[in-house]
Amino acid sequence: MPRNARNPVKIGQAKVFVLSLLNTVNLRYAGKLSTDLSVEEGTYMDCNAKVFEGGDEAVSEGAYDATQSTHAEMNALVKYIAQETDFETIDRIEISSPPCKSCAIVLELLGVIDKVKTTKDIYKNATGSWKWPAKLKDPQTFDQTQWDKIRAAFADSGLSDNEILEETVKVIQNQSSNYTELQDSKH
Repeated sequence: MPRNARNPVKIGQAKVFVLSLLNTVNLRYAGKLSTDLSVEEGTYMDCNAKVFEGGDEAVSEGAYDATQSTHAEMNALVKYIAQETDFETIDRIEISSPPCKSCAIVLELLGVIDKVKTTKDIYKNATGSWKWPAKLKDPQTFDQTQWDKIRAAFADSGLSDNEILEETVKVIQNQSSNYTELQDSKH
């Protein structure tokens, strides 16, 4: 096979690896998130998130946006990255509902999942109509160890880093879409 030729078998295997990361993120972080955040009970549509850099004042906030299919923690981080160039200075991220698997994978890739403070552990399912915000798709902002795991899975696939990211996003977003379709078929 010529160098840089696409290897569909390797690409398929790598997508399975990404899917396994998504499907086990709740197990990897079970009992490891700070789950003692006290918030008033609300629905998942009421979810809010705040990013802190050490003080009591949030430096960015986000809410669930049903029109864009973006979750509160993703919106708070998009606002944060507009002000800061990396996530190293984040002290904590408070989320009024636990992150879904899709958000948890992004939080893990960004290297901030261990800074999450929420009400309970990660949801064991993906959630429907979830979108990965474009402003959080820059591998330069990823935790290098986490990104290297994904890149290693795609080794010898013939894909560039941008194509690897595209395939990773597709796997995670498709899993969310499949969850929605499964839920719709139950009704």
